[in-house]
Parts: sequence; structure tokens; C-alpha cells
Amino acid sequence: MRRSLFMPLIALLAAACVQVGALPSGSPVVPSGSAATAPPVSTSANTLPGTPDPIRTKRPRPRRSDSPTQPPTAPPTEPPTAPPTEAGLPDLDVASITVYEDAGVVKLVIDVRNTGPGNAGRFLVSAVCAGRAPTEVVDGLASGSDARITFSLDDPPGPDLVPQVAVDPRDELLESNEDNNVSLIDDPLCGIPALQFPPIGWQAHAAG
Repeated sequence: MRRSLFMPLIALLAAACVQVGALPSGSPVVPSGSAATAPPVSTSANTLPGTPDPIRTKRPRPRRSDSPTQPPTAPPTEPPTAPPTEAGLPDLDVASITVYEDAGVVKLVIDVRNTGPGNAGRFLVSAVCAGRAPTEVVDGLASGSDARITFSLDDPPGPDLVPQVAVDPRDELLESNEDNNVSLIDDPLCGIPALQFPPIGWQAHAAG
């Protein structure tokens, strides 16, 4: 009686051993009554089974220049030239006047000097003597230098004008002192004594 009860149990154990021996090595044993695990499903978005992946378009990247671009360079601007100051200007005046007569010809010798620190450019020297008004052009005069001008007055006397000598009578040259460019001539060979008249610088070039 007891043997008949254990026979079915032995048969079940034997069948179970046979099933265990039939599984490949490393395969998990699924307990009886458990649901089979489904294979993982791909979670890729917008991808259907059997459909190839969409082609990805690569955006072109901007090429880098081999040499950096230099910003435009503004042309250099020259600073404005400052007007000359009195410290660097010339100063012309009449140093001496000599009048004499030689064989009936009146000679007028004038010494002009530049006492300013700057060099003088081209300027005019004019004179009035015995109604005559000769002129002479001086190309230039360096600072601290002097120049001699000689006039020979052999033409007939002109109208009575104030005898004088004027340096730069038209004020064409910029000087540190413009008030010392006219000197009167006090000599009877040149006409009326100059001490009776004030200096009038414009007469020298007006008469010409």
C-alpha cells in the first residue's frame, strides 16, 4: 500500500530531473507557472520594424580663414600746423642810412638787419629820396644777419615826398615787430628835412 503511494511521486521527480538535464548550460531556469519574459523592444522614436533609419543631413560648418581678417586701418591724420609764434619770427629793421653825392649822382646806402630769432624770407626794401622812389628785392635774411642795399639816384628829382626807407613796406612778411620797419632820412640831399614829418610807410610803394 505504501509503495503504491510513493510511485507517482518518484515518477514526478524523475521527470523533473530529465527536464533539468535537457536545458543548456547557463540558461535560466524558469520556475513552473511563471510567465515567459518577452524580448526587449526597441524604443527608437519613429522607427518601425523593418524600416531603415532616416538619413541624417550634416550641416556645413563655416570654414575658418587661414589668416585672421584685419579691421580696416584708418589713414593717419596729420596734426594741424600751429601758426608760428613771436618767439620764432624774424624782426627786420633799418640799421643805418648813408647819403652822399658822387659825380652828381646821389648815393643812398641802406643797411638792413634781422634781429629776430627766425629767418626772414623774400622781402622788399624801398626808399624815398629827393622825390625818387627806388625799390630793391632781398631774397632772404637769416637770424642775426644783415644786408646792404645801395641805390644810385641819377634821374631827375620828383615831387616833394617825405624822405624815408621802408623794409617790407607792403607787410608781406610776418614779423614779431611790425612797428620798426620805417626810418626817416635826415639829409638835405634827399630833400626836405625828415624831422618835420612823421614816418609814412605807404609812401614808398605808393609813389612807384
